[in-house]
Amino acid sequence: MSWEVLLGCVVSLLPVLEARKEKEYDRVNETLDALSDAYFSTVTYYAVPTDSPKGTQLELAYKWDRVANLTRQFDQNLSSRFSLKSRFWEEGEAWSPQQRKGARIGLESVRNDALFFLIRKQKKG
Repeated sequence: MSWEVLLGCVVSLLPVLEARKEKEYDRVNETLDALSDAYFSTVTYYAVPTDSPKGTQLELAYKWDRVANLTRQFDQNLSSRFSLKSRFWEEGEAWSPQQRKGARIGLESVRNDALFFLIRKQKKG
């Protein structure tokens, strides 16, 4: 194989590689947006009393489940923690403090772990 053919192959792959990089960057941003929405909705739930706590808890379960689904492509462990967080809200905050601690789903803890991971991934892109 000549150098010209090899160089032609490499040059033809550059747009494909750039498109993949851009797509991953977009997926990271979508995940960060979903994380922000779930996080601030949870903070609001604790800060502002609601007339419909069960309805709000189910909304939070949906939002954390979305984060779990989006993070699955990046990190299974993190995704599992978000799934547990979703289940916690779906079950109406019925978990004991020991269960919450064992699941490692504390609001700040899980958010910070995800931000650390996703922002690093975003900068690579």
